[in-house]
Amino acid sequence: MSTRSTIAIYEGTQHLVTIYQQHDGYPSKPHGVGWKLAQFIKSGKFVNGLGSEKKVFNGMGCFAAALVEHLKDGPGGTYIVPKGQKEEYNYKVVGDFDKPSVTVACQGNESFKTGTPAAFMKWCEAQK
Repeated sequence: MSTRSTIAIYEGTQHLVTIYQQHDGYPSKPHGVGWKLAQFIKSGKFVNGLGSEKKVFNGMGCFAAALVEHLKDGPGGTYIVPKGQKEEYNYKVVGDFDKPSVTVACQGNESFKTGTPAAFMKWCEAQK
């Protein structure tokens, strides 16, 4: 049976999108959605306005679109679902367009209260 998960993305208090993952929803590496989410956040820089940096997320809407592109590799597996859908693991990424920082949380069998992406990645790496 698959371990299902959701990733809800917010800009401040405004819900932008919820992404459903059919498989590997657990936080641990190397295949878990949580660890992959932490890696993806780490791979770019959150900015307010485009510049010459190589990989940037120009706000949370840009981040959400880039994450969907990163996760989706064909039919099935990754879906956009209604706000509030709950699965075995539920991740939440919150950022503010005016502040180039984000927080991440995970609710599931193992839970991570809201914290920085670096703390979230460290937590994911410690999961079995």
